[in-house]
Amino acid sequence: MKVWLISFILLFGGVEFYQWLKAIQIPLPVYLGLGLLLAIASNRTKTQKSVPSESAPTTSKPPSMPNSTPPLIPKPPQPQNEISFKIKRPKNQ
Repeated sequence: MKVWLISFILLFGGVEFYQWLKAIQIPLPVYLGLGLLLAIASNRTKTQKSVPSESAPTTSKPPSMPNSTPPLIPKPPQPQNEISFKIKRPKNQ
């Protein structure tokens, strides 16, 4: 009986709280401000990793590039100097 009574009270309280929240009207600038704060809070960990702090300057060097870069277009095959087979002309009869 206690579980039933507690469940009923929680359900009734939840429904009344939901109806109270539906009656509140919040202006558009407040919605925009809260949305901006939510976006900043959700991306807080991503921005801290990508932006270096001023107190600890980074001293890492970029990876060194090799002096010769590989060609972007492969070279065409070179023609062979020798012919691999010879075509014989038929003899006239």
